[in-house]
Amino acid sequence: MTRLTENDIAGIEAEWATYERRLEELTGDDLLTLAARTLGIDPETARSGVRELRVGAIPISSGQGLSATGQDGGCPRWNWTV
Repeated sequence: MTRLTENDIAGIEAEWATYERRLEELTGDDLLTLAARTLGIDPETARSGVRELRVGAIPISSGQGLSATGQDGGCPRWNWTV
């Protein structure tokens, strides 16, 4: 879980093409290809596997999300706040 707000992700879709273009200029690969190669997966196999993938965000208004230290009521073993 992350503590992103609506403002943190507003406009991300419009900026994505610019990000991908810049990444390709720097590395020669888009993000999916880079991720696939990092995992040792054929990029085209990965691309076909995520083609139908859908992602969603569910707003949650309680709890504190993840804690880096496990302090403030968090669980030290798993570093999360309950």
